[in-house]
Amino acid sequence: MVDTTKSFSISAWVKLDNKDRNHTFLSQAGEHASGFQLYYSKDLDRWVFNRHATDTDNTTIVRTLSKDSAQADVWTHLTGSYDAEKQALSLFVNGQLQQTTAFTTPWRANGGFQIGRVHYRGGWQENMAGVVDDVRLVQSAATPADAQALANGQLPAQLQELATFTLDEKSGSARVSGGKGAGSVATLAGDGAQLGVEGKFGTALHLNGTSGYAATAGPVVDTTKSFSVSAWVKLDNKDRNHTFLSQAGDRASGFQLYYSKDLDKWVFNRHASDTDTTAIIRSTSVDAAQAGVWTELTGVYDDTAKTIQLFVNGKAQTPAAFTTPWQARSALQIGRLLYKGAWQEHFAGTIDNIKISDRSSPATCPRSYVVGHRGAPKLAPENTIASLQAAIDRGADWIETDVQFTKDGQPVIMHDATVDRMTNGKGRIDQLSAEEISKLTVNGGGHVPALEEVLTLLKGRSTRLLLEIKGTQTPASVDHALRLVSEAGLTQRTMAQSFDEDVVRYAAASRYKTKIALLRDNLDADPVATARKFSLSAYAVNFKGLSVSPAAVEQLQSAGIEVFVWTVDRDSDWQAATTWGVDGIITNRADELIQWRNTLCTTE
Repeated sequence: MVDTTKSFSISAWVKLDNKDRNHTFLSQAGEHASGFQLYYSKDLDRWVFNRHATDTDNTTIVRTLSKDSAQADVWTHLTGSYDAEKQALSLFVNGQLQQTTAFTTPWRANGGFQIGRVHYRGGWQENMAGVVDDVRLVQSAATPADAQALANGQLPAQLQELATFTLDEKSGSARVSGGKGAGSVATLAGDGAQLGVEGKFGTALHLNGTSGYAATAGPVVDTTKSFSVSAWVKLDNKDRNHTFLSQAGDRASGFQLYYSKDLDKWVFNRHASDTDTTAIIRSTSVDAAQAGVWTELTGVYDDTAKTIQLFVNGKAQTPAAFTTPWQARSALQIGRLLYKGAWQEHFAGTIDNIKISDRSSPATCPRSYVVGHRGAPKLAPENTIASLQAAIDRGADWIETDVQFTKDGQPVIMHDATVDRMTNGKGRIDQLSAEEISKLTVNGGGHVPALEEVLTLLKGRSTRLLLEIKGTQTPASVDHALRLVSEAGLTQRTMAQSFDEDVVRYAAASRYKTKIALLRDNLDADPVATARKFSLSAYAVNFKGLSVSPAAVEQLQSAGIEVFVWTVDRDSDWQAATTWGVDGIITNRADELIQWRNTLCTTE
C-alpha cells in the first residue's frame, strides 16, 4: 500500500480478455472512492490513470489518458505516477510518457490496495477480466527513464537509494525532497541557501558558506552498518574547509564528505567516536581538488571490510581502515559539519544530485548525458516539434537542434541550408522569408519550427538545449538567437555550439551570455589550449576523432571543460564513450541509449 498524499508510482503488465466494459487493474480504496485507479475505459477506449479528487460519492475524477486506443489480448505495461512536488499525474504505456495532468487535492486512501477492482460510491466495481503480472508499487514519482526501467523488469536505480535529493525544486522552495515520497525531506535554513541555480543535472542548491545549509528532521543512514553517500559539487573557492555532506551525533559527526584546505584534497572521513577528542580517519583524493568544476564525490563505508573509501568521478582513491563505527543519531546535513559540539565548515558553492544508500559500493550507472540529436529522428522527422518532444518524453537529458536564419533574419530550426530535403518546398533558407517557410510541410508530417517554438517547448522542463548555429553568420544574427534564449529564461539550460570559429567568438562576446561549445571533426593538437582560446564550456568532437586519443577527455575535464561526442549510434561506441568518461553522448537513438544506460544502473 502507498501513501497517496505523497509521491508514488504503480505499475503492472496487463492483458485484457476483451474491451466490452471498464476493467480496473490496480486501485487503492478509501471509504467512498479510491485514491487512484489504473484501468481501461470503454467509453474512451484508452488506458487511464486517474485520481478521485475527494473521498466522497460525488467526487470529481481527474484523468490522464493514453495517446492511442487500448488493445485486447496484447501484453501492455502501464505505469501511473503522482508527483507531489509538481502536483501532477502521469501515465506511461510501455515506458513511454502519454499525458501529464494537474492534480491538486491528494488525500490518504487507507482502505487497502486492490488488484482487479475499484471502490467507487461505496461499492466495488469494474472487476478486471484478463491477466495481470509483475505489479510494483514505489513511494516515489516516476520519470520516463524509471517507467522504461519498470517496463524492462528493473527497479530504477534511484529507487534503490535511502534518499535521492535531485535538488530540482523551484527557487523559493523551503524544503527539498529525498525522492522517496514518504521518505527524507530536508529543510533549507539561513538566507544563504538558494535553489533554482544552474546544476550538473537540471537545477541545484547554492550555499553561501556562512549561514546557508539544509538538514533533515532525523538520521537518514545507519552509520554502524555499510553505507555510501555521494553528490556532485562545485566549489566557489578553496579558501578554507568546505563540508558537503555529514550526519551529526551529539558532539561529532558520523561521516563527513568535504574539501580540506590544508591537504588541498577531496576527503571522506569518519570520526572514531562521538566526543570532542575524537580521532579522525580519512580517505583522500590522489589529485588536488579544483574549484569551479563539477566533481562527483562518493564516500563508502564497508562494514565487512572495516574500511572507508573515497571515489572521485567514479575512480577509487586509497581506502583507510575504520574499526569503530557508531550511530550518528541526529540529522543529515547538507553544507555544514558538527565537530566539538559546534557547527563548522559551511560550504560555499553548488551541490546537486545527492544520493544516500545502505550499500557498500557506489552505483555503476554511466555518467554521460543522453543528447537527442535533432530530437528523436528515428521516431519523428528530425528537428520537428514532434521529434524534439519524443526525445524529451523518453528522458533525454539534452536535445540538440540546428538554427538557420531566414531572408528576414528570423531563426528557424533546420539542419540543411536549403529546405529541399526535408520539406515540400525548394530553395535556400536565407533566400526565403520566415512566413514562406512557416507554410511548408515537412516530409513525414509537421512544419519547420521557429526557434521560439522550441524555447516554449522547453519552458518548465529540466531538459537542456544544445543549440547549433549553422553556417557563417553575422554577430547580429548570433545575438538575436541568444537574446531569444535569454528572454525565454533558458540561458542556464542552453549551450550554443558551432563549427564556425567566428560564430563561437560572436557567441562568447554576446551580451546574452550562455555556455559555448566548439564542434570539431578531429581533435586539436592541444584541445585544452583551444578551449581556453575560445572561452569554451564544452568541446564537442566526432567519435572517430576522439577515438584517436581518448586521454583528451580527462585533460579537458581537468581544465573544467566538458566533452561531448557526436554522433554515436552503435552500442559498442556507447560503451567506449562511457568508458572514456565523456560528459555527453549525442545520438540519433536517444530512446535506445537511455534503455541501454538503464540496464547498466546496477550495483556491484
